[in-house]
Amino acid sequence: HAAVAGAVDRCSASSLAGDDALRLFRTSAEASRRTGDQRAAALSLTRAAELLDRSSGLLADPPDVATIGDLIAEARNLAGDDPHVEAAILAVEAGGGVDDPRPYPRADASRAVELARQIGDVRLESAALDQLTVHELSRGDIRAAATTSIQRTELLAPLMPRTELAFEYSDALHMAAL
Repeated sequence: HAAVAGAVDRCSASSLAGDDALRLFRTSAEASRRTGDQRAAALSLTRAAELLDRSSGLLADPPDVATIGDLIAEARNLAGDDPHVEAAILAVEAGGGVDDPRPYPRADASRAVELARQIGDVRLESAALDQLTVHELSRGDIRAAATTSIQRTELLAPLMPRTELAFEYSDALHMAAL
């Protein structure tokens, strides 16, 4: 199942086929569940939720907020208080666009960045930095957003090129240009 999860991650990270990636994350979660790896299943579910939250424009049909919440609840039930899963959940929960009715404070994004850094997950740290940048921009704090964008590009630059970070590279440059 680890090979399946890795292949899913590489495929979805290097391709902008959102519907395929969503299906693959869910398939990976189910395969992990069948082998008894609750943590891996939870991480696949959080990746699916992250895709829905951060990249809904890559999907044929935009998801509703309830779908994201359901995936997060399922991941939380599977993994309990695992720090890696908690960081992934916080990175999703820190999201929310202009039209999103979920009120998530900046502290969630900051905590997600901190936890992702502690566990050494650079891709997740980049995702959390993305959410933090969105919060800073939504508050009109351009300087903070610029600083966070620089921090994100500096985090990713030494790791180029890695297939599993492909989406993060392009997204980090996009956010830096805003």
